[in-house]
Amino acid sequence: MAVSSRVGSAIGELTDAVIVDTPGTAEAVGLDTGAAVVILSESDPRMSVPAFDAESVNPMGWDIDHRGRAVALGPSEHLPQSKRTRKTANLESRDACRRAHHVMDTATYHEDAPSRAGVLAALASTGAVVHIADQSAELHHCLGAELYGLMADERIIEADENRREAFSVAMRRSALRDHSLRARVRQLLASTALCVPPLPQVSILLATRRPDRVVAAIDAVSGQTYPRLELVLALHGDGFDRAETDRRLHDLEHPARVIEAPAHLPLGAVLNLAAGEASGTLLTKFDDDDLYGPEHLWDLVLAQEYSRADLVGKGAEFVHLEGSDVTLHRFRGGSERYITTQSIAGGALMITRHCFDAVLGWRPIPRSVDQALIADVVGGGHRAYRTHGMGYVLVRHDEGHTWQADDEYFLAQAHETRAGCDLAFAGIAPPGSPVRQASGLPAVGGVLDAEQPAGHQ
Repeated sequence: MAVSSRVGSAIGELTDAVIVDTPGTAEAVGLDTGAAVVILSESDPRMSVPAFDAESVNPMGWDIDHRGRAVALGPSEHLPQSKRTRKTANLESRDACRRAHHVMDTATYHEDAPSRAGVLAALASTGAVVHIADQSAELHHCLGAELYGLMADERIIEADENRREAFSVAMRRSALRDHSLRARVRQLLASTALCVPPLPQVSILLATRRPDRVVAAIDAVSGQTYPRLELVLALHGDGFDRAETDRRLHDLEHPARVIEAPAHLPLGAVLNLAAGEASGTLLTKFDDDDLYGPEHLWDLVLAQEYSRADLVGKGAEFVHLEGSDVTLHRFRGGSERYITTQSIAGGALMITRHCFDAVLGWRPIPRSVDQALIADVVGGGHRAYRTHGMGYVLVRHDEGHTWQADDEYFLAQAHETRAGCDLAFAGIAPPGSPVRQASGLPAVGGVLDAEQPAGHQ
């Protein structure tokens, strides 16, 4: 598909769409090819913001450790007195910006609002935490309500380590979803009669032996904000209430199918049966007892887009121990990297269909199936990538895991521990929930107001 931008590009018979600044420009071009016309002055202001290539501008290599101070994107004297910094950042040094506690910005550092939005969105996509020191309605329109609201949040300035990471994750997600080149093409073409390149279809494979956890597992799928998904539910063994399951699936706003697997089959074989019923180009696995934030699938899809890895996933950084009733954070600092070790949680991995077929799926074994899959992917010369761990909680209880470990094993690895099941700590609290209001965390699970992000199209 050819897309000609503005008037400097040649318009030929193979042109599908022409992007111009104003209606007058469209008339001056003298279109006679039948191409669709996108007029930026009549479009969402975000359409005029320079987009970035997510394969070269992304959070790869981001580190939770930082230098403990803010930096400015220009002369500090242009900032309000209370927000002035000692250090100035060079935009060409991506690592310096994201190793700062946060990056301060103001309008005087930029030519206009669209170019400013492009710079800040690209910076946020690397994992840098950006704070805008001035209010700007035009910048709000250019960035979108979600990203602007995050950058304008005064809580950034005093954010502790956990909250700073939550801001970073929320900003990079919003920037990648709304301002990457792929997102911009989808947004621009959505206003034409042309076929918009679709987001990839994701198939969620959910195998369970526990009838009492089926409803909660379906609810976790229902809560996902990613628009193109399907559920393949594998009921492993006996004792399931099919009538109740069918009722819950009927209320699910996504395609769903159920398979029944005999109890004697090993878990790997059951998952392969589920994969055989899936139609998505991306396959992901949900566990019936783990917790998933509403943006979990978006995180994996975006990571696959910028890493181009065949397998992506989150580490089990956040763990809730039901027996000890604590939530802990471990394995800090190992995210946003290609991996060769088995450091991705089985309940939070996603694999391309092509790679899945190439490695012949899960091994037909009863336990450690996910780690075996990761080993087969890496051993087969395919790339695996670990994104951030927020939005996923591994839950440990006494109902029988395929991998056994007591609470002391996890507590010995903890960098930080919170009482109870602290969903906000792990980036899972949905907008408006009592947990989020009490914790004061940014909106890591959704948008800040009713406006739908442009990247959801």
